[in-house]
Amino acid sequence: MVQWKGQIEGDVGEKATNLDRLEDFNVPNFFVITPEEVRELFKDVKGKDQVLNSQVKGEIRNEIKKAYEDIGVSSEVRNAVGKAKSLVGGQRSNPRVSVRVSNKNPGEYRHKLNVGSSNLFEAIKEVASSYYEKNNDHPSIIVQKMVEPEYTGSVIPGYSQNGLVEIVEGLGSALEEGSERPHFYLIGRRGIVDKDINNNQIKVERNPINGEKQKKSSSKFNMDDREIKEFYGEVAQKDIGVKFVYKRGSFQIVDAWSEEGSERRIEKLNGIKIGSGSFSGEIGREIKRAEAPISPEKYRSMVSTKGGYTSSKVQKSRRNGKTAVVGYPGKLEEGDNLRIDDENIVSKEDRKENLDHENPVEELSDNIDSREGTSVKSLGSDTASEVLPLDPNRGDGLYTGSVFDKGKKLVRKGEKQSIEEKNTVDGYEDVFGFEESMLLLDIRELDNQEEIIEYLDAEEKILLLENCSVKVLEKAVEQGFEMFVAPAQKLDRVKAKISKAEKRFIINELREK
Repeated sequence: MVQWKGQIEGDVGEKATNLDRLEDFNVPNFFVITPEEVRELFKDVKGKDQVLNSQVKGEIRNEIKKAYEDIGVSSEVRNAVGKAKSLVGGQRSNPRVSVRVSNKNPGEYRHKLNVGSSNLFEAIKEVASSYYEKNNDHPSIIVQKMVEPEYTGSVIPGYSQNGLVEIVEGLGSALEEGSERPHFYLIGRRGIVDKDINNNQIKVERNPINGEKQKKSSSKFNMDDREIKEFYGEVAQKDIGVKFVYKRGSFQIVDAWSEEGSERRIEKLNGIKIGSGSFSGEIGREIKRAEAPISPEKYRSMVSTKGGYTSSKVQKSRRNGKTAVVGYPGKLEEGDNLRIDDENIVSKEDRKENLDHENPVEELSDNIDSREGTSVKSLGSDTASEVLPLDPNRGDGLYTGSVFDKGKKLVRKGEKQSIEEKNTVDGYEDVFGFEESMLLLDIRELDNQEEIIEYLDAEEKILLLENCSVKVLEKAVEQGFEMFVAPAQKLDRVKAKISKAEKRFIINELREK
């Protein structure tokens, strides 16, 4: 027997199991064809091509057909008999359903939408064959009632320490195919951190006459920020990612998956970062330019103007460990030099900032947060502060290993300076009672970094860091730290962050005058 929503048991795949657990949410009705039933359905048939060309028949076929006819009615009506059941016969005529693999990583397999009675079993064969193409066992197949949505979207609590919501108007095919740049919301515990509404989005909807997809100009985005924030909060409590459809003020969840959180905290939407690490280079050479996301085997690093976090090719890129930015709001020109760092900042690097502009506040603001052309124009890596590598092979830097025997040595411009243990703070026990004129503060393993930076004082201050936010660095600049030390492989990224922190500090100083 197929398994209905509310009666799921055993191993029927991640998708069906997760959806069945969402008792507090509105989930469109579905049933699951179990692996045992799929095996019986394609009995004595092996391989992708044989499945596609098989004749589906027998008792299992009749059971699936009956379940399909009942998918538009409630479990109470479905279990009723005689006259009570016949009263809802109109709801049972040719419902539209989606057919998908319920197993892990469903994005790797074919799925079918807007399936009716005439193509139900062809859809099941196509979905099953895509699974057999990559696996030797049998899939679970979920058949779910479709809702014609006003909007379709995803909630990803694990995108960063803030979470992500992405939304397209109309059908979800634009989201899955990456053919549009979604509306993006970045949401934290206290509410919406940032949002990016794409007013040029094209709506994909179903032609009511022939059922085919059609495109039309999108109307004004009219979902309310409050209801998006509240729905995100409800989902985030479950520690899951979901795909939803929205119709007449109601969110309905059509997919759910386990979502692991990220240590990164994204504060600004300049496109959606895929994968970890940073990359830089020239558009058209080191970095692939694309209008919509492309398969990961076709690039080393990529920036595309369309697509979202849950687009199918983007999911594949994440599984393959590729780094990219999708849904990038700026213009991409061949020959542009771009840098993508762990804070999801995309910047041109081919110009040097002029801080002596007649209107420095306006100039700096434009260069830090501009959404015209490139998202952040020319962060560059020039800093007023001194930035040195940690334990380089030779040359200037801070040496902590056996190169200079015991202790630490600071080398710059050919001069060596010893740093004694009493000058070093790398734990909370060292903070209280510190009264030296020179301070080396190692915040690599410390929490509450801003508070410690503000608490400690000395005539000469050095900050040793690895991963920290621009906000922390801005506090360090404000407190008079003039030298920063970081691992050599992360030095460029750290310089870019310090440059941004210095500019923010200057802006605040100028505004107060």
